[in-house]
Amino acid sequence: MMENELHLKDYLKIIMERRYVVILFFVTTLAVVMFNTMTATPLYKATTRLIVEKNELNKIVASSAARFFYDENDENFLIIQEQIITSYDVAEKVLNKLKNAIGGMRESNAPKSEASIEKELEKEVIIEDENSAGNSGDQQKELQGTIILQSDEKEDEMKIIEIVPELTPQDISSTIQVTTETESNAVLISYISRAPLLAAIAANFVADAYIEQNLEIGSNTAKVSQVWMNKKIESALERLEESERKLQKYMKESDILTMGNRIAIVPEKMSQLSSRLTIAQAERKEVEAVYDSIISLPEDLTDADTLPSIARDNSLQDIQEQIVKAEQEIMRLSNKYGERHPVMIRAANNLEILQKKKKQLIEKLIKYEKNNYQLSKSKEENLRKLFLATKADAVELNDKLVKYDILKKDVESNRELYESLISKVKEQHLLEDLPPVTIRVIEKAMVPTTHFSPKKKRNIMLGLIIGLFGGIGIAFFVDYLDQTVRSAYNATKRFNIPVLGTIPFYHEKERKIENIVLNDPLSSIAEAYKSIRMFIFFSARKKLANTILVTSGAHGDGKTATAINLAVAIAQSNASVLLIDADLRDPRIHEALDLDNSKGLSTILAGVPNSVGGSIKRGPIPKMSVITSGPLPENPSEMIGSKRMSLLLRKIEKRFDYIIFDSPVINMTESLIIARYVDGTIVITRAGKTTYHILEEELHALKNVNASVFGLVINGAAA
Repeated sequence: MMENELHLKDYLKIIMERRYVVILFFVTTLAVVMFNTMTATPLYKATTRLIVEKNELNKIVASSAARFFYDENDENFLIIQEQIITSYDVAEKVLNKLKNAIGGMRESNAPKSEASIEKELEKEVIIEDENSAGNSGDQQKELQGTIILQSDEKEDEMKIIEIVPELTPQDISSTIQVTTETESNAVLISYISRAPLLAAIAANFVADAYIEQNLEIGSNTAKVSQVWMNKKIESALERLEESERKLQKYMKESDILTMGNRIAIVPEKMSQLSSRLTIAQAERKEVEAVYDSIISLPEDLTDADTLPSIARDNSLQDIQEQIVKAEQEIMRLSNKYGERHPVMIRAANNLEILQKKKKQLIEKLIKYEKNNYQLSKSKEENLRKLFLATKADAVELNDKLVKYDILKKDVESNRELYESLISKVKEQHLLEDLPPVTIRVIEKAMVPTTHFSPKKKRNIMLGLIIGLFGGIGIAFFVDYLDQTVRSAYNATKRFNIPVLGTIPFYHEKERKIENIVLNDPLSSIAEAYKSIRMFIFFSARKKLANTILVTSGAHGDGKTATAINLAVAIAQSNASVLLIDADLRDPRIHEALDLDNSKGLSTILAGVPNSVGGSIKRGPIPKMSVITSGPLPENPSEMIGSKRMSLLLRKIEKRFDYIIFDSPVINMTESLIIARYVDGTIVITRAGKTTYHILEEELHALKNVNASVFGLVINGAAA
């Protein structure tokens, strides 16, 4: 809470400091607003109300051009209507209507002939007789009101005759105001003019011109749409014919006419071939097993008759039985005859013949099985080739059908598009005279009785608000640009150095500020110096401040006045204080206190014998002593930096409670030398003059010589 309150006070303080800026801007702004308001030409506004709706019958019209302007889903429908109302074409139509209207006004206001004047006079005499005979006072008032109204209309007509010839379509377009009501589709058309009658006439003319413009847009849109549709029909017809030619050509090249039979045969054929191929593969595998057994037999075909496929042969079985019988016969005969017996020889020959016969039959059967294997293998290969060929034929047939379907669908879609466009053209012919927007005037513009602009109360109120807040804003902006030291809060926050006091601005030029504490001890300025004294006393109790340097960054900052008043304030508190004018370049203490300056600090530092005692003078009040500067030397920095200066300090610091030095500005060498001798330095700044940049350089210079800075004093602050 404290921090926020402090910020608020700072803002109020800125406003008070810059109050003249705020007042100047406020008065200037208000004066300009009031002058412009009072001298502005009164403007009158007349308004006509329309209902604007999209024509629902146009929904069936598929014209792209029409939909571009009046799409039923267009959210910006009323915005488009507003653009049409303020368009150049509408303004031009309004201007032509106004010119035609003023032509009639010129005729009605033209000078009348003597005969017509006599007739009107006769009518007026008759009216006067009737009025004198029978009219009451109220009726006479009504008649006078009618005459006045007619007189006002005549004046308005004369204004219109003067204004209209100077107008351009751009002037009319910029004067039209359009307000749309989205929920009710109502459009308010207003016209602003310095002539009330012109405002009403022009507003009604704008409504009429807008209706005419919409009719023209609808007609032009229908024509544009018709041309566009005809081009689309021609293009669609060309695409249809081209697609039909491609289809016919493809049907002829691919023999599509016989494709129906092939579509039915090829799948059945593939199924049959697949079955036969499966059977052939099984047969080939069986024969192949026999073939593998045969080729594994030895060359002498031993055990060939053990193979099932050979052993099953009936002829081989018969020979085998005959061989068995022959062998049995030989065994039987061998018991009776010897080997060389003719019967034995004949029986052996017979067996040999049977064995040869068996071998020949086995070889024949083996050859048969081999041939059977080759035949099965060949049959399988032939069936596979035939199946693959049929499959390729089916794939080719399918590709042809796909392309045929694509071409056929292309023809059908092109035909549908063509027929649809033809249908839309017929529909558009029926509706081409139908306007795309329905516009109804529900309230015509009336002649306004009060002016629309300027709005005096509103303008003055805005002038007050803008002047006040604008002035405050400029005050803050000027304060932002102002980089000079003005407030203790900002200086402390920026440099982290305490502000010992803020001395208000001294307005009285007749009285010297150097003697303000002595001559006016109850003033706010004197109290400010006394608050600085309290800080010095507090520091002295902590043994921090016995010797003090008062300096500043520039001449005129008030360091001498601060040093004198501070010394007086300390002396008033019954503490002994010595004020030393160490400014050997531009001394002012002797003038301010009206003291003799023939002897002083320069004579002491120059080594003049017994000069110390003669240089210490009594101040304006008890407990206060002063050492003036003395005659100005040629080498002030060397004298201040000499050993005599340090000896002087050691000699006099025990005699006084406080010693205050008034030195040159900080950029002079003497100030930095003295800052090293003393316990602390008080830097004087001038509100609105000393910039933060200069103050930063001053503090940096003191820091470089290891000087102790007690704090700042802001002189000349706003009260």
